[in-house]
Amino acid sequence: MKSNGEVMLINDDARQFQLDVNTNYVDKTQLISFTNSKIPTNDHFICVSRPRRFGKSMAVHALVAYYSKGANSKELFTGLKISQDPTFNEYLNQFNTLFIDMHGFFDDRTGAHFFEDLNKHVI
Repeated sequence: MKSNGEVMLINDDARQFQLDVNTNYVDKTQLISFTNSKIPTNDHFICVSRPRRFGKSMAVHALVAYYSKGANSKELFTGLKISQDPTFNEYLNQFNTLFIDMHGFFDDRTGAHFFEDLNKHVI
């Protein structure tokens, strides 16, 4: 499901991550192992932050491709580090995912209506 010029995707597929893997991809799927370890705990809210130009988008594409019910990505992850993790099959494509491109909510770079627009689109 796409909304407002692709600023929000619900249960997206794995196409973006497939494009990432087809380029000069450095396997960072251990982030998924870490995330899997937090799912059955009270510490399951995670903020993934990195400096500018350090692969935040690729990390999010990997997370969406792995968790999204809208994807069938077992083959895509086979051979990557996450495929060796004991929780690999347990959480693969098992969750509803919501991908929000926050840049899409900034009007004329001021963000004057940021929260209003974000609430409207998410709700």
